[in-house]
Amino acid sequence: MRTDTARPVRLADYRVPDYLIDKVDLVVRLDRHETLVRARLAMHPNPKGNAGAPLLLDGDGLNGKLVAIDGAVPAADSFRIGPDQLELFEPTRQPFPARPTSMISPHHSWPGVTG
Repeated sequence: MRTDTARPVRLADYRVPDYLIDKVDLVVRLDRHETLVRARLAMHPNPKGNAGAPLLLDGDGLNGKLVAIDGAVPAADSFRIGPDQLELFEPTRQPFPARPTSMISPHHSWPGVTG
């Protein structure tokens, strides 16, 4: 759960994204204790972005279970899954499908949510 105060996003801080998402498919299996979220993202590197930049996908209160890139699970030392972000250190420079899978526990992630 996030406890920090959100910082304002200023136009002066904007930069183009390093990766673009063309399509998003979600499968959500609701449960009062743990909700499974499977995403399928059709992605490609942004030609105007930083070549070789890590891929960062933000979240909030996630329990990352698995990530597949281009149909394969990457080596354990090539990515990091945390409660607020998935980071893939060296993604391909070609279009690729990313498939992150997470569990969300509403009772733990967002106090006040009741089942």
